[in-house]
Amino acid sequence: MPDVSHLPRPAFPFIEVEENGDAVLVAQRCGKCAATYADQNRVACGHCGARDDALESFRPNLEGTLYSAVIVRRGYPGVPTPSFRP
Repeated sequence: MPDVSHLPRPAFPFIEVEENGDAVLVAQRCGKCAATYADQNRVACGHCGARDDALESFRPNLEGTLYSAVIVRRGYPGVPTPSFRP
């Protein structure tokens, strides 16, 4: 196994850093119902209930249309979060 200690550590479990330094997404897909999840740690499909052996990891296509996005603002422990009023 190559030494990857010099590469940055990804902030989320569904991001992997390749040996060349490129960050890639890794997701899981259910082999029974084709439900897709943006993580690799599932033990069962949330849609049909298939167990771990039906879930396969894959790299999703990064091209498409973004229809919606949400920014969640959250403070760090001990740092007060400002209140937002419409």
